[in-house]
Amino acid sequence: MRGRSHEPIFWSIFGMGGVIAAMFIPVMIFVTGIGGAAGWDAVTGALAHGEDGIGALLNHAPVRAVLGLIMALASVHAAHRIRHTLIDLHVHAPPAVLIVASYGAAAILSALIAIVLALF
Repeated sequence: MRGRSHEPIFWSIFGMGGVIAAMFIPVMIFVTGIGGAAGWDAVTGALAHGEDGIGALLNHAPVRAVLGLIMALASVHAAHRIRHTLIDLHVHAPPAVLIVASYGAAAILSALIAIVLALF
């Protein structure tokens, strides 16, 4: 008898990443791309005079934490989707290689995101 699968854990993170990506990435695009470029500080609701708009937005630690969480969950979502796409395309590789490659890339990307946001 085989042991229990870890697949439900990955599917739940995949679903969470998809929901987060669908709900918050359009808001992030607006806040950072349009509002931040215009000098609007989303935390205080005022215009950031004398500072760069994006720099003023990323000066707040909670904003960086939420931004990092959203990007990390979206990268795990993408890794899961890429893994199952490769399986559907009948890529001839051992399942362990696909798992390590896809989720390892997501982990490395998440670590890089954390490092970049910590340096801000």
